[in-house]
Amino acid sequence: MKSKNISNSLFLIISSILPVILLSGNEHSLVSIIVLTFFLGSLTYLYATRNYSFLFAVVITANHVIYFSGAGLSRLTLFIIVFFVLMLFCLLEKPPNTKLFFITVSLVTVYILFLIVLKPNIIRVDWYMLYIETGLFFVFTQFVPWDIQKIKQVFLLHLLFIIVYGFFEFFITGALRIKGPMQSATAFGVVIVILWATWISIELLSKKPSLLLASAVTIPVIFIMIRTGTRMSFVGFAFTSMLIVVSKINTMSITFGKKIWLALSTNISLLLILVAVWVILPENLIIKSGFDSMIKGEIDVSNMGRIVAWVVAAKAFMAHPLFGIGNGNFAEFMRTYFSEINLSAYNSNFFVLPHAHNMPLTILSENGIIGFIISATLIIICIYSVVVKLRISKDNRLYGLLIGLSVTLFLGMFDSIPYFPSTQVWGAWFLAVLIQFETDTSETGKRDLFQSTTIKQEL
Repeated sequence: MKSKNISNSLFLIISSILPVILLSGNEHSLVSIIVLTFFLGSLTYLYATRNYSFLFAVVITANHVIYFSGAGLSRLTLFIIVFFVLMLFCLLEKPPNTKLFFITVSLVTVYILFLIVLKPNIIRVDWYMLYIETGLFFVFTQFVPWDIQKIKQVFLLHLLFIIVYGFFEFFITGALRIKGPMQSATAFGVVIVILWATWISIELLSKKPSLLLASAVTIPVIFIMIRTGTRMSFVGFAFTSMLIVVSKINTMSITFGKKIWLALSTNISLLLILVAVWVILPENLIIKSGFDSMIKGEIDVSNMGRIVAWVVAAKAFMAHPLFGIGNGNFAEFMRTYFSEINLSAYNSNFFVLPHAHNMPLTILSENGIIGFIISATLIIICIYSVVVKLRISKDNRLYGLLIGLSVTLFLGMFDSIPYFPSTQVWGAWFLAVLIQFETDTSETGKRDLFQSTTIKQEL
């Protein structure tokens, strides 16, 4: 209990100090050195107490901060600290599922080494570091024995950090649209919705859900979501609510016909409630004015930018179908393409974007068909792993993992999260835990199809 209280305090302090230091522009001061020292001490303590949930949550949130604009001093320092600590995992732990470990790690490792050694396209130096960072994190995550409770805890801690950061940014900067550590309002809005979607699904689908805790977390999430001005966050919120309703009804012992009727009637009622809440929101909110224009069929600058980016991404894929144009090169390709067709890259409706704002198109354009096949294979393995364990354990909380992944893929049609520098480490962790987490099968005695022994894990 004492160790847990100390871990809670450490994470709360880190979540509060880092945003204040970075948002106040105090990056290169003595205070930053003190913060980094405290960060290293916290990681060491969390590792010593084997508190993996807190340790990984700290590393994931620190990765967001590493890519904060202007955080050059701390970026390399944090990078070294993170992997110095995480490499110790290899000496003490063993992947629960060795078969899937070797399959998935081989796919990722061979591909990263191929890109670094053979260089089929131009790669910027910072992307080399990101490749190594993401790949190692994907590997190290699989050495830890994860279960649904630990996964839920990481999501909650990560979500709390995002909420704290959002409030600090809103009150310190007074920005109309808060951008979070990703320095992108859209990315920030998408990330907070995915985190909330996964955590709230696991919580509400548990045997004894805490409605008070769910409400206490959801209210500030809605505030941050509105303040990002991101329409996709509202869509993701509604989509998540509908999936939770369907999953909850699916677990009921009633006939299939009743499930269909109950799911339709409940979701229609839910949509009416959301519409009613939307109507009473102030008209001057960015998220509302933007969404209203979309409902009216108007194509604003944001929508036009995405459409143009999708067209350019398709052009990039057709020009380099096998290996793509390389990560981090989309903006330059887009600028060159604009020049070739004599279109100003700074026209109000046509501007250069860093990526295609569509995860499949981003991967196809930057990594080609090979990168797309590897990414799709990893996602299919994740889905299969969760579905198999759901059938074995009958633990309804696992629907929350599928909901979280579904929301990620759905919103990925309009953005590239988590295939984004400041969120790739988190994405690597999410995929890795979906592959390696274990469930309690003591009641059924059944086995995971990939395991040679019965899965047993304390929940």
